[in-house]
Amino acid sequence: MNYLNIIDRVSRYYTENKNDIYIDLSFGLFLTIVNMKYSLKDKEDIIPADIRTKMQNIISKNEQLLQYYEEYGDETRIETLLINSLFSNASLWINRLENFKHTFGENETYSRSELNKRYSYWNRYLHEVDRLEDWIPSPKQSDGCLVSLSINPVNYKTPLSWCPVADFCYTMLVKGTDFGYALGHRLLLLIMARMGHGCRVLSEREDKELSQKFCSMAYAEAQYIAFNKYGNADLMLEFTTLCSLESHAEFLHRRWLKNLKRFQLRSGCFVTQIIMAEPPSTLFEDKLTDQALDPVEECNTHTTALAIATYSSAVRFILQKYY
Repeated sequence: MNYLNIIDRVSRYYTENKNDIYIDLSFGLFLTIVNMKYSLKDKEDIIPADIRTKMQNIISKNEQLLQYYEEYGDETRIETLLINSLFSNASLWINRLENFKHTFGENETYSRSELNKRYSYWNRYLHEVDRLEDWIPSPKQSDGCLVSLSINPVNYKTPLSWCPVADFCYTMLVKGTDFGYALGHRLLLLIMARMGHGCRVLSEREDKELSQKFCSMAYAEAQYIAFNKYGNADLMLEFTTLCSLESHAEFLHRRWLKNLKRFQLRSGCFVTQIIMAEPPSTLFEDKLTDQALDPVEECNTHTTALAIATYSSAVRFILQKYY
């Protein structure tokens, strides 16, 4: 399975570059383990032996990398350590995962002109997305909400318990920014609460409705990015990673995954920008297949983390569908 090879190349790269593992990469490694173990949980005996062995080898490599990061990583800030605690128990996350489903209708697939009206033109959109400190939440505010969440006790049972968080975090969820990384970080808080702590931030119904709303908006924005030569691969991978955890199959479109693979370097890691062909004329067209694409930057750890989380989600989806 080609997606397993993509993930394995990343694992091999960081086995040789362990000191380049930081919190974002550790989250990607963790999610890869979660997706793989979830797939093996009930289907280990029916998955072909070569695929099963490859998955088990990737799990083993990633667990070794996480162990190295925990023992020798130079993360000393208390905030980072608290956020790390939200994704330290793979079994809890596995038990909270659900099978993929298709939840978006045809009315949530948009034309290029519709998306241009919604997000403006590409260069202006990129400028707006890059103004990280101007949106709600900013990266610092998002971290603050995750820290606020982390100090709650973990609930290992059902139903979900309630996790009180800082006042700002409630405002951020209900009235935050509806695009870019801020949108992803609003969703991340809900996911970390449910998957990492077994709790809700608002009511269980409100959390679920907000998650659905956020992924619907993210799906529209992902389409816009795809129409524009995948020119913000990092954000598209972030949306795919998070909404795959919410079991939205639409983000795992084969053409999108095939085109995003072009951001992987020969060394194994991923970059955010490459020199690309003309943009596709239709949403799922594959315009990059025969292009010689060159990177314009070095390895990007954040993008690499999101990539392995995305492709491990794709593995989980394929195994759910065909086995």
